[in-house]
Amino acid sequence: MARNIRSRNKTVPLNFKSLKKKYDDIPSHFLFSIEDPLDYQCPSIDEYIEKIQNCKSLLKEAFESKNEETKNAKILNAFFSIHNIDNDLDEKTRANFIKIRDYASQWKKLAIDCIDRSGNPEKYVKINWD
Repeated sequence: MARNIRSRNKTVPLNFKSLKKKYDDIPSHFLFSIEDPLDYQCPSIDEYIEKIQNCKSLLKEAFESKNEETKNAKILNAFFSIHNIDNDLDEKTRANFIKIRDYASQWKKLAIDCIDRSGNPEKYVKINWD
């Protein structure tokens, strides 16, 4: 996954900001050969919540309905609104969590390598005892 990037600027960067500037502000994950970050997962979660809320609403309407035909239609609609949600949650969500964990692990490994090479790893200790 290593990428061969050439800088036009030959100065040695003294901090992260100058390092980014040296390489034309390309994304950090690209600079360090870390996988692309995963898109935000909120829309997926919102979609699941919306399906569940819709199902609850349909079931409530079915429960309150006096008409047997309407009741059955509401129950059928509720079923179809969430019939595949368990597979979606299981497959998509699990795969995305694995990607998020891998992404975070790559950054953690880079951070540990940097701390190890710093010569003073204790300066990075930030323990909150509260």
